[in-house]
Amino acid sequence: MRISERQIFDGANLRSQLARTRMDEATAVASSGLRINTAADDPAGAAFVTRAKADETRLQSTINTLRETVDMVQASDQALGDAGNALQSIYELSIQLGNDTVAGAERRTAVTQLDNMRSLLLENLNRQFNGRTLFAGTREDGPAFDQNSVPPGAYLGDTNLRSVETAPGVTQVVQQRVDLVVDDPTVTFDDPNNLTGTPPSPTTTQVSLFAAIENLRVALNSNDGPAIRALVAPLSGYIGKLADARAESGAQQIALEGAVEVSTVVRDSTRESRAEVEDADSIEAFSELQFSQRALEAALQASAKNFSISLLDVVR
Repeated sequence: MRISERQIFDGANLRSQLARTRMDEATAVASSGLRINTAADDPAGAAFVTRAKADETRLQSTINTLRETVDMVQASDQALGDAGNALQSIYELSIQLGNDTVAGAERRTAVTQLDNMRSLLLENLNRQFNGRTLFAGTREDGPAFDQNSVPPGAYLGDTNLRSVETAPGVTQVVQQRVDLVVDDPTVTFDDPNNLTGTPPSPTTTQVSLFAAIENLRVALNSNDGPAIRALVAPLSGYIGKLADARAESGAQQIALEGAVEVSTVVRDSTRESRAEVEDADSIEAFSELQFSQRALEAALQASAKNFSISLLDVVR
């Protein structure tokens, strides 16, 4: 009889423990909203969730980097636009002062105005974003162009270009060689003070933007109308080069924004797939919690009933 009672009590105790374990698990799911709280809940599912979370973290990091890079490219575009405006002012000044009706004194007085415009141009090309110089290659500290060189405008950066990963194994250049933009071999100057050939004609030479501006300064100081007029063409050419650089910045921005969109879609898809495996259905979770609570109550009541019957047998 004692063995039979022991079996009854052990069975009741086991059922109570199982019911309590079930209720604890249901409580954990209902309170956390997760079907998988530990690897023991679903080893394969837990491994998938771990990989998915790592992918989400990597994708979010990529998205953050791309968004910051988009801001940098936009800042570059703005700097190039402002530099173009400064150069446009220099160009218009050369047209105005190239007219033969302009007196030498007026041209010499305009040198100060030209110097201010050149300083503004250099200021725009030396612009920084988040503490990094935009147009100095991968050299992030200090100006890209030297305002104190003779003539001003010597390039101080390197020849490397920054790039960013837009997808695994795929990179996008996010910078431009502005040092080449302002020293383009296709932009030439017909120097009226350097004549060659028969009959004599101006010598055509390649000229950089800052050399053209310095030549314009010299021509203004010396009241050299033909030289001033000859410099209109290369200045116009460099306005076009800066506009081309802005177009390239626009193309880079479009590519980066497309990469942000793709990475965002992949991140959201990964997050949804993880949620399908990891997250619990709220209605199902609370239904299971209520059912497990009733099952535990029933198991405890049954144990109590068996215990009371056994005591009664002993008293009798």
